[in-house]
Amino acid sequence: MNIWKIQQELLSIFDEIEENGGELTEELEQQLAISQEDFRSKVESYTNVIKSVKADIAAIDEETKRLAALKKSKNALIDRLSKVIISAIDTFGETTKTGGKFFDYGTGKVSIRNSQKVVIDDDKIEAISGELCRAIASEAMMGNASTRKDFTFEDIIQRCKKHVEYDDNGNLENQSYDVTKDDIINTSVEITFKENVQALMNGEGYNLLKQIFMYNSGTSIVPKIDKTSLKNSLKEIGDITIGEIIDNQTLVIK
Repeated sequence: MNIWKIQQELLSIFDEIEENGGELTEELEQQLAISQEDFRSKVESYTNVIKSVKADIAAIDEETKRLAALKKSKNALIDRLSKVIISAIDTFGETTKTGGKFFDYGTGKVSIRNSQKVVIDDDKIEAISGELCRAIASEAMMGNASTRKDFTFEDIIQRCKKHVEYDDNGNLENQSYDVTKDDIINTSVEITFKENVQALMNGEGYNLLKQIFMYNSGTSIVPKIDKTSLKNSLKEIGDITIGEIIDNQTLVIK
């Protein structure tokens, strides 16, 4: 079978795969199989197709970036023009009975809708959560030497006043933040940590997990597998069924 015919058959198979939503059926796998008879021609043909598809993907990535930048630019233009129009309507427009402003230009009408939005002080809430974590970590490191069971609002407020962080050059600098009790009450945090299941089955791990679920029944645990550690364990331990080591071959095209 010549290369041109193989390429045409391959393109036909790819069209069918795309129609199937990327699903590779057993029949299609058999059509893609390489025999000794067509080994050379199919490898060459398949390699050319891979190069072509990789080039397509690179072009798609570039186009995606271009469209994202174009979208951002157009949104910025909409925002700028909207602000100009709002300013004009606010100055020259007509007023409704409820105090709203509008302008009817015949073929259309524009008005101002007043609303409110919340702007978060990210630095401040990061300082609150960061100081709480630092405080607890400091107490945890003291172990039995510490008998503290909780922190007061004033503890966190004072710690935020003395908050320190590193600048872009790695230099330590003071970033004092004045926070209130209500700031703390209205600051939420998402806590995640990774631990081996065995360590959570007894001792301190078990007590920690029990306290977390007692405090918040909506807590969820998402499994995270370290494939490197699992691979090492699979080589040393025989009774593991959550994974297996398989031979993997990667095609390198230059």
